Amino acid sequence: MGALYGFAAVIISIYISHHGHESADMTNNGIFSFNAVLVGIALSGPRVRDGVYVLIGTIIATYFDHFLIHNGWTTLTFPFVFAMWAMHPVKLIDKWLVNKFSSAEGTS
Repeated sequence: MGALYGFAAVIISIYISHHGHESADMTNNGIFSFNAVLVGIALSGPRVRDGVYVLIGTIIATYFDHFLIHNGWTTLTFPFVFAMWAMHPVKLIDKWLVNKFSSAEGTS
């Protein structure tokens, strides 16, 4: 499952990079795809909302990667780490909402 989400994340990052008018050499060398595949693998899971997490995390990591590169910084895996920390509160809020509405349905 993680490999499929990783593949999807790479396609999303290439799409963002291509339509963001990034260098074709950088896109072809996988500069923007490296962190995206890490996000896809790390956020993968069997639920539909895991796919939404991968989509949001990939967008965050790719745009943050673009930001760092355009400002002359070395990226390495920092966009991946940033995306994971950005997704943590989103996942906590999602878990809280699911628990809240699941318990509300059970009491009715």
